[in-house]
Amino acid sequence: MIKLMVMSSTYRQSSDMREDLLQRDAKNRLLARQNRFRLNAENARDQCLAASGLLDGTIGGPSVTSDSKRRGLYLQFKRSFPEYMLTAFDAPSTIFSCPKRERSNTPLQALTLLNDAVFLECAQALARRVSAEKAAPLEERMRYAFLLCVGRPPTVEEAGDLKGLFAKVRKIYFDAPEPAIRIASKPALRDLPAPEAAAWAVVARTILNLDELITRE
Repeated sequence: MIKLMVMSSTYRQSSDMREDLLQRDAKNRLLARQNRFRLNAENARDQCLAASGLLDGTIGGPSVTSDSKRRGLYLQFKRSFPEYMLTAFDAPSTIFSCPKRERSNTPLQALTLLNDAVFLECAQALARRVSAEKAAPLEERMRYAFLLCVGRPPTVEEAGDLKGLFAKVRKIYFDAPEPAIRIASKPALRDLPAPEAAAWAVVARTILNLDELITRE
């Protein structure tokens, strides 16, 4: 039954609002469009790990600590010390039942995507992955990184913004190599100059922070 539902044309619709339905079906009772919502906490984490190439897809086995790269399904959730990233994305407490999860949209979530250790590691890994798997011009590498994260190529404006960001950051770190070494991962520094490796990490961090990455359209 679940397979039938998710493969149906109704479920696979876009979440874009049609103008002819604004008045007729504003609350989508007729299922004329897909619902748009933010992914659950564990899925948001897995999404970034998968895009960066770090996700361990092993099925089954014991629970793991938060520094593991296994799916969020297997993370240990301690009652007194819940994982900060999960609680920021509305993961429920384990001390009472949860019939339905809450979904919020807060600045704290954006800060978590930018600064949490897991997402920083994902950005570094994505930068390495793009550099290692795609020996191509700058524009093609950025297009590849965008595809890995959101499943579509960037628009002309998005590509231009990313290219401009890369050039700006590379120049900043060319004049200040010490911070570049701290931002870029050590494996990346073996293959790229520090300013370029750091610029790729910043671009990857920017793409991973897109709302589209953690939103089910």
